Amino acid sequence: MGIKITNYIFNEILNSLDENGKNLVKRLHEQAISLGYVSKISAMGKKADDWKCEYIRNKNVLYILRITNDQWFIRCKLFNISKYNNILEKCNDHCIEILLKNSAGCGNHGGRCKGPIDFSIKGMKYSKCRRSFTLKDLIDKDIDDINKLLEYENYFVEKK
Repeated sequence: MGIKITNYIFNEILNSLDENGKNLVKRLHEQAISLGYVSKISAMGKKADDWKCEYIRNKNVLYILRITNDQWFIRCKLFNISKYNNILEKCNDHCIEILLKNSAGCGNHGGRCKGPIDFSIKGMKYSKCRRSFTLKDLIDKDIDDINKLLEYENYFVEKK
């Protein structure tokens, strides 16, 4: 018996979000697409409104969007964040606060992880798990800052 493969349209996965959530997610989506990433959408779990959308280019994942019912968040792959600390420091306070609050320290995932990502904000040093740059409870003013971080991450990924 073969595996059932279903193609989903991006706008379909937004159905459970309110208008504000839809607009914020669309702005992030448009940025990733403009940077040359392709969205790979898959259903998650057993619920109808549980989605995962990965933004991939050349086997590199920029971020993962998760939508469950009327909630959403993104998990960014900011592996090069220490190279653009100056951009991170220019982000609004809310954006920085949620990045620090929702991103976990690194436990090396039983030796399967390459270790934490070190960076600083306004002279304070931080170390967060490379798999856990989680941004949720985002508001309108955060999106431009996040898009700028994604743009810089993409720049350093391309340089490799």
